[in-house]
Amino acid sequence: MAAPLALASLPLRAANQTGTFNAMVTTFQNYGFEVVGNHPRCVQEPNLFGLYLRGTRRIVVCPRGNQLDTLMHEGWHAVQARCRKGKPLLTEQFLRANLSRADLRDIDALYSAKSWHREAEARAMAAQQIPLYMAHLDSSCGAPTAAGGIAQPPAGTQPSSPAVTAPQAAPQLAQPAPQANPMTEPAPSTSRTSMPGLLQQLGVPSIP
Repeated sequence: MAAPLALASLPLRAANQTGTFNAMVTTFQNYGFEVVGNHPRCVQEPNLFGLYLRGTRRIVVCPRGNQLDTLMHEGWHAVQARCRKGKPLLTEQFLRANLSRADLRDIDALYSAKSWHREAEARAMAAQQIPLYMAHLDSSCGAPTAAGGIAQPPAGTQPSSPAVTAPQAAPQLAQPAPQANPMTEPAPSTSRTSMPGLLQQLGVPSIP
């Protein structure tokens, strides 16, 4: 069993990321997700940075590596499953044109054809600037309520189990579920450079 641990105590590679990480945790809570800071697999697999627990609204961020990038990556897997219901945001053509050669090589080698797009999109989204990421989180999951959960989900989606308790300054970690979809590759860099052409492809105005 995973012992509860305050997210604020999780170490980060850069001190100036702490506020952004905690704010992102709160944001996911407002959308009805839980962020878990510990899991048995974090201990069993030293190269595991995080995972999304399938069939739940729980996201695991292991206490190692760049946790902000891990949260954005695994958090997007949660968005794909619970909000977008498997509907892609980015096209395969765009992903192959804009992901790094190293990412493409790893995904082609480690993931099945069925999982390729899901993993490629999560890596692409984890590299985005925070405002752009947040805009697509909002458009995918609907506007969050002050007490957490989804106020008005986008047309055609029905997020499950949206209600959660209001987030606190130092949110407590939840007990994870047993099934998982891991990200075992090294965490991405801390760069927040937006990939060329993303805004144009998605028809989203530039966000300052």
